[in-house]
Amino acid sequence: PPPPPPPPPTKRSSSACNLRKPPGAKFFGRKRHKVPSLQEMCQSRLRIYLHKVTDLQGVPIFLIRKHLAECSADRLGILEKNNPRIKADTDLLWKKHCLDKFGENSMPKNEYIGSWRQLFTEMERKREELISKSTRKLQMKRLEKEREKKRRMEEMRIPSTTRGSASRSSHCVRRQACSAQSLPAKRKWRGGGAK
Repeated sequence: PPPPPPPPPTKRSSSACNLRKPPGAKFFGRKRHKVPSLQEMCQSRLRIYLHKVTDLQGVPIFLIRKHLAECSADRLGILEKNNPRIKADTDLLWKKHCLDKFGENSMPKNEYIGSWRQLFTEMERKREELISKSTRKLQMKRLEKEREKKRRMEEMRIPSTTRGSASRSSHCVRRQACSAQSLPAKRKWRGGGAK
């Protein structure tokens, strides 16, 4: 007997074989994105973990310049300390940090010629000195007020030798002294009767 004829093609099998989309058909699935390059993947990882990176040896400066601009001043200082070769390219970043932290009003009036990093550290040191000086002044004023308060309390206290009536009498004396200070002196009325 001859072999049985093949089954008729179904819609599913015919569409699976057809790799081309018919004209006008729309794709309703996920959009296909461009596969990132190895450089782009490394840069995205660097941006995520920049707060943990300390050594940039071997990384070209043009690849990390954009990420260094996102660093804080402290982080930039740590990276420069561990990677001295990037100091030449970070001066404008230090200028940005100076302007952000201290404002344009505190910057030198003429065009600054020196290193912006040095200016930043100098202004940071001056600010710390000013804060510590102000803190010391406030502490001294507070101590002075406490001493004055203590001195006044000592003046108001009258020593008593025994308890009981003596302490009550000293309390009365203190009350009289306080009331005498606060009340004006009484005038004696002189005069006779009504006219």
